[in-house]
This record gives sequence, structure tokens and C-alpha cells, in this order.
Amino acid sequence: MRTTAASSARRRKTRRSPTKPTVVALKPQDELATYIANWVPKQAQSRADWSTTAAVVRELVGKAEPGGIEMARKYLSALARHAATRAAAGMRVNDAVELLSDTTLASTLGTQASHGLSENSRRTHLSLLRRLRARALPETYGQARELTKLSKSPVAEPFTDAEIAALLTWCRSSKNAKAPRLFAAVLLSLACGLDGFEAGNIKGTDVRRSPWGLLVAAPGMAKSGTRPARMVPVLAAYEVDVAKLASAAGPGCLLGDTTRGTHDLGRTTSKTGSVPAFSAGRGRATWMRSMLVSGAGFVAMRQAGVSSRSEGTLHTLSKGLTVPMADYTAMLRCGVEPFDSDDAAFASLNAWSEQ
Repeated sequence: MRTTAASSARRRKTRRSPTKPTVVALKPQDELATYIANWVPKQAQSRADWSTTAAVVRELVGKAEPGGIEMARKYLSALARHAATRAAAGMRVNDAVELLSDTTLASTLGTQASHGLSENSRRTHLSLLRRLRARALPETYGQARELTKLSKSPVAEPFTDAEIAALLTWCRSSKNAKAPRLFAAVLLSLACGLDGFEAGNIKGTDVRRSPWGLLVAAPGMAKSGTRPARMVPVLAAYEVDVAKLASAAGPGCLLGDTTRGTHDLGRTTSKTGSVPAFSAGRGRATWMRSMLVSGAGFVAMRQAGVSSRSEGTLHTLSKGLTVPMADYTAMLRCGVEPFDSDDAAFASLNAWSEQ
């Protein structure tokens, strides 16, 4: 005979211990698709028209099969910026072939386009978009391999006399907060060929007076090796302006307390149609042309930081040659009249010394 306790135990149903819910891990391709579907640009320019451009951007990047989240991010960022620029200009963005055509890419990322990017960033964005279109639209862009290649950077076009006058006049008269920095950048590029890589490091104390002309102690570009640290003569036409800037800056940077170089100055004059956009590369090209017109010698120009092809004959034969400082300064100063070191405009500058 069963006891009451035994009967109760038999009637009691056996319950399974609770189990944790199963978590299904996303496959890599699903994770990538989710990332693309949820990606939103951080840059304000790209976000402005995101509701218009999002669909085509996500679709094209998905078709390109980037293979990983990092490459997808690069594709998304470059294409979103490109599409937003087109949308802001009132152009359609829903035709993928047209959106990624050579003509359209040139309108937003060409050398003459107002893209606000540094030269390296511009070329990176262009390379990404050409690679993306070859993968996403292989029937149209995937066969011609030359379309995915970037040509060598073209030589910058020098400023004309009229463009220089317009730039300097704007800098002197504008109330724009960036005008003083732009003025310094324009002078440094036109007077001694310093571009954004070096101009941001020039202090007022780096401008020196010598018996033959003003000199600027340029820091050089150690990583590239194309321009060593050197003393660069200032063109006579800009001596007084450079001296005033240096005297006012003292131990501070001529471009102000910034580490941005000249990259943010390119579109400063964009609202004034008669004034060209500033390009340090064009300023440097103008400086080089000024010396060529005056008959400056190759060795002196190379000494000042004008690069030459490393495999070229002149580069090889001129290696180690220098021009004495007096001749070097006078030659690259390109002045009609001799330098007057006693001029009051230069009195506050440090004197140059060979030490």
C-alpha cells in the first residue's frame, strides 16, 4: 500500500530546468549589410541631403561588396559626400551611372572644383569612388582598368598679376575673421614658395634680415626628403609686407595659433566672385615662375627648395653644389634695386647669422 507522500510525488509532473535563450550570431555578411543599412554620415555637408541620397549610397556600396566594415565606411563616406554635393547643386542623384561618371566626378572632385579637401584627401576620395563604381557597376566601369587609375598630379597654374592684386586687396580690406591668416599664407607662398606643409610652422622670429635681403628659415619636410631645412630669400616685391607680419607676430606663428596649415583657407574668398580661391600650390608655382622670369640659376633655385626629378641629369650633376649666400640671396630676391638693410621697415627683425 502506497503512502500518501508517494502518491503525491507520482502525480507531480517533472519540470525541466529553465534554459537560457539561444543567441544566434550574425554571419559576417549579415553584419556588414546591417552596418550599411544603418550607417549615417557624420559630416554636416553629407547629412544635409541624406534623406535624398541615402538610398542610392547604401545600394551602391552594397553592390560593391566591400568585404568588411572598414572598407564599407570609406566607400559610404566618400560617396555620401559626393552625392550630397550634387544634391545641394540641384542635380539628380538617382541615376547611378551618371552619378559616378567621369564628368560628374570631375564636377565635385576635379582639380578646379570647390571641394574643400586637401590634395591628398581629394585624390583618396576619387580613388575610392572609381574603385567602388568598377565593383558596383562592372558592365559600365569594370572593364576599363585605366578608369581606376589616377594620373599624376598636374603642375599648379601660377596666379596672374590681376589675381594676385585681387587676393591681396581682399586680404587687406576684408573684415572676414580668416583674412589675416589668408594674407599671411598668400604672402608666404608668393614671396618664398612656402605651402601648407611648411607655412603653418613659420614664426615671426624666423624672418631674418641680411645685408642682401630678407630670409625665412623654412623648416623643410623631413618625411619626404624633397625639401630640407633651409634659408629662403624673400622676393623684393613682398619684403615690406613680410617684415610687417613678422614684426607683429614676434615669437608667434605668422598664420596665427593654429596647426591647420592652409587647408581651411581655400574657400575663404568664395563669396567674392572677383577674387580667386587661394591655393598654396598655385602660390608656390607663381614664386617659381617669378624666379625663372628674372633669370635665377638652377642651383640657387634648388638650394631654395625647388625640387627636381631625382633621376634627372641636373639633379645628379648639381648634387652638393651651393651658391654663396650673398649671390644666392641677391639672385632669388629678384629685385631691381639693391636691398637696403637700414630701412626702418626691417629694423625690428633678427639679423641673419651664418652660425
